[in-house]
Amino acid sequence: MRAEIELIKHEADSYILVRDIGHNKGRSVTNDADYVVKLIYEDYDISDNTRIFYEDSSGRIDELLHNGKIFSAFKAGHEGIDFGSRR
Repeated sequence: MRAEIELIKHEADSYILVRDIGHNKGRSVTNDADYVVKLIYEDYDISDNTRIFYEDSSGRIDELLHNGKIFSAFKAGHEGIDFGSRR
């Protein structure tokens, strides 16, 4: 079973915010980050400069750093970006 995500917000050429929805089935964004970054590139029109944020099951928002389609590291927090209403 792979991690499952839900799109919350997408600001073209700026950022994408997804929610982790597969954590109860085994895989999560945290333990399947390589797949999640690849999936986002395949499913959404993003550039290499688009920041990828995810909301975990406890509501915390962190960033998935990437080098193009390849996940490189986690970055805690979202550096003051106001996502406003997420629903």
